Amino acid sequence: MALRNGYIVIPPNQANPPEQVQEENYEDHFHNHDNYREPSPPPPADVVTQYAMRRDNLSAAWKLIKKSMAAAFFVCQYQTKNWTSSTTYLEPLEEYRHPKQEVEFCDCIPDLIRLIYLGYIPASPKKPRTAFSIPFIQLFHHIWYESAIPYSSFIAGTVYHQDTRSSTRLLARSQSKNPRELRIPFSEAIDAYRRIQHFQKQLIKTTLSLTIQDEWASKCSLCFGTKNFIDPNQAAESEPYAIIAMDGNFQHRHHKFASTDTPTEAQYPSNFILPSETHPFMITCQATDEDAAAIKTSCLDAHKAANDVRNSISWDKFDDTGLFGSCCRHDIPLKYNNIEQTGEKLFYPVSIIDHLLKVFPSKRFGILYDIGCHLDAHIQKRNLLGNDSN
Repeated sequence: MALRNGYIVIPPNQANPPEQVQEENYEDHFHNHDNYREPSPPPPADVVTQYAMRRDNLSAAWKLIKKSMAAAFFVCQYQTKNWTSSTTYLEPLEEYRHPKQEVEFCDCIPDLIRLIYLGYIPASPKKPRTAFSIPFIQLFHHIWYESAIPYSSFIAGTVYHQDTRSSTRLLARSQSKNPRELRIPFSEAIDAYRRIQHFQKQLIKTTLSLTIQDEWASKCSLCFGTKNFIDPNQAAESEPYAIIAMDGNFQHRHHKFASTDTPTEAQYPSNFILPSETHPFMITCQATDEDAAAIKTSCLDAHKAANDVRNSISWDKFDDTGLFGSCCRHDIPLKYNNIEQTGEKLFYPVSIIDHLLKVFPSKRFGILYDIGCHLDAHIQKRNLLGNDSN
């Protein structure tokens, strides 16, 4: 086993040929951030089907071992004080080298669980070849929270730094002797770590019996927590309970040829408005288009989003064309809408506002939106929120 600062590479077991399992280096279409180019013709249907099957099998394998992985992670996190001690996991024998250290694996415990007890998260749920140390993954997360650095740039920079200070480079196990490609394995390890973090949040929520208001308070205690520091005699009745800013982002989009995903509502992250909550407003907006045709506002011609001058050419090659998001005045993200095959439609901000009013029925909210006058005029004309719009 080759061991470097932050990650290990596990050699295959020569005595027992591994069974046919999902490879780590499968074809990756999810993380391609290259500039957009004219797409090539769609691949044959059988190729797409095989790719989808491999992806689904990998997802099912991770899901099958998720609880065991999380349990082992929590035990080790407690015993090592969140990996701040170095008594229970492997350490590099020499800096900037490739020392080999024997690690015993057995059939009584999955390799993934064994690696977690050694302080590593593997890049595959079955027969892993590569694993990354948990402190190394935590380092990436802390940097990512502050600077939003791409994981591909982070791992490429780390490998380059290690190679320039090592006596031998880390090479792929092939006759070509190409440099080891760690982008996809690191992505899988990051996803596994995030599954554990998400599971931990769900466990805390269930154990503490948190209400919806408690969950919002955990997002931003200043906006949605108990505001005992405010003097009710000084607060005006018209003072908003919280100020919410909203806008659309068309840089986060998904190419049709990358994959065909049909997630259920149970698979949506908790910070997304569900399609079932957005759909009624879409139907209402379509039914009241004639009533709102005569609306003229100062924002109408000032913004592309207001007049929706984008046409289908802008998104006909994408199934998810963007995100519509909201945040509080402390820059904390709150709720998102997935923009599908359209521009910045009216029902996206309305569904977020409606969700807020249902969670906090007796509160007043201030809304910041670059085409706010346009939004307000349509809400009033179409009567989308009823008396709550006041």
